[in-house]
Amino acid sequence: MSRWPLNRSLFPVHHIECVKANGLSSNVLGSISTEGVNFKTVQDETTKTAILMLHHGQPRTPYYATKHLAKGSHYYYKLPLWLTSRVTQLYWPLAKKVNFCVDDYKYSENFSHLVSTYSKVLQGYLNELIPEHRSFCCTHAFLYDEPAISRTISELIRKGMQRLILLPLYPHYSCFQTGTMLNTAVKALDEQTKPLSKDGICSMDYRVRTMSHVSFRCSTIDRWSSHPAVINFWYNLLCTELKDHDSLLFVAPQM
Repeated sequence: MSRWPLNRSLFPVHHIECVKANGLSSNVLGSISTEGVNFKTVQDETTKTAILMLHHGQPRTPYYATKHLAKGSHYYYKLPLWLTSRVTQLYWPLAKKVNFCVDDYKYSENFSHLVSTYSKVLQGYLNELIPEHRSFCCTHAFLYDEPAISRTISELIRKGMQRLILLPLYPHYSCFQTGTMLNTAVKALDEQTKPLSKDGICSMDYRVRTMSHVSFRCSTIDRWSSHPAVINFWYNLLCTELKDHDSLLFVAPQM
């Protein structure tokens, strides 16, 4: 699968480290408590940095689950959508465990609401902790659900910004999970913007919308599981549990 052509460079590490230094890492990474966070809207001032959180979405009924699986196979295996849809429909009655999981989704909280809350928390903290880069605008989009990635990117470009950061919500990079979302985002960017060309050299991370004043830099965070702030959070969390146990077992299931 082709990799996305975006520049990985992002904020220097110390910008995110300030979250840990202020003792707020547990709030940002461990919960979605909104207490004490200023959610002042950024519509009154031009957005400097837009952060787009990406996820596949969570189908809550068998109808949407079969569509989700068909589109996933279509993107990953490069097969016609009609073929993957047909195979999914034939296989679905035999997938007892998948049926059980989808049926259990209706008892869980709406995933879109959860991601929306996370984006508001992140936006509030960034505007408070990194004022030199404000204003931040955090939003979300799904690959197989609404709001769609391409439509959300179109809306962000229409409003204007100085930097777009793509933030997949999967901590480990994989072609199926992260790659498909980033490829969809890059396709949307290529359809609406062009890379800045200087001296015959195209800068893929600097995008310009033709016949418009809108231009922005684009980058991504696709391997944030090993970031020091995340490691520090889990280290402190595990240290509090070790006093009651004599050993610790790490398990990495293969999805």
